[in-house]
Order: sequence, then C-alpha cells, then structure tokens
Amino acid sequence: MFNVIHADNPSVAEHLERLRAAFAAIDDREQQYNEMVQGIQSGDISLYHLKAEGVDLSLAGEIDGPEYFIWAVAGKGLKAGIEELALRVKEIGLDSITCATGSRSAARLYRQRLGAVTTRREFLDSGGFVTWHRLEV
Repeated sequence: MFNVIHADNPSVAEHLERLRAAFAAIDDREQQYNEMVQGIQSGDISLYHLKAEGVDLSLAGEIDGPEYFIWAVAGKGLKAGIEELALRVKEIGLDSITCATGSRSAARLYRQRLGAVTTRREFLDSGGFVTWHRLEV
C-alpha cells in the first residue's frame, strides 16, 4: 500500500529520520538531506510510506521530465517496493526511475536485483563515489 505522507502529517519526522541514512555515503550529506526536506515541505518532492507484507519503506521522490527521480529510500523490502513504484510510474506515463547512491551494496542491488543500468559514476572528494542508475519501466 502506498501512503502519501504530507508535510503536516505527524509521522513525517519519523520518515525523514529514516531517510537521513540514505545520505550517509555522500560528501555533502547534510546539504542534500536538507534540500530534500525543503522540497518535501514545499510540496515539490513527495514522501511515501510503502507498507505491505515484507515491505516497510520510506521513499522520497519527484517527477523530473519523463523520469521519476528517487531522492532517498530507506527501510525493508526494497525490491518489492521499487517494483510497485515502477508500476505506478508507468501508469502515469513516465519512462523510467532514476536514482543515485554512494553505497556499493545498494548499487549492486539496483543492478542485479532490479535490472537498473548504471548511467554514470561521480568521484567524491572523500575518495568514494556516487553511481547513477536508471530503471526503464
């Protein structure tokens, strides 16, 4: 079940705190996290709670042209949650889901379990890197 979490919802703080972990591997984590929070507060970025058997995800994202860009996702049941998101993205006429991650394990999951294609890699000042992924729907 997809539940929209509006900025005035009492559970928004809980979901935002869960999503903070999604920024842990990037250099400008606080700046990126705060930009996402501001987007949620202004309504430019949507916040969802995906809840089903084996799925309990907080997800923030926005429509960007023909794509749905995931700002952050955290929780359990990522594969099933993204598969459901892909169906909804396709229903509204978008072409793909895009995201970026600084986590090697998340990047591997996107590629191997979800079939996403790595579209680019950005090297960070810290020595790490962020990979960008695209999943056609």
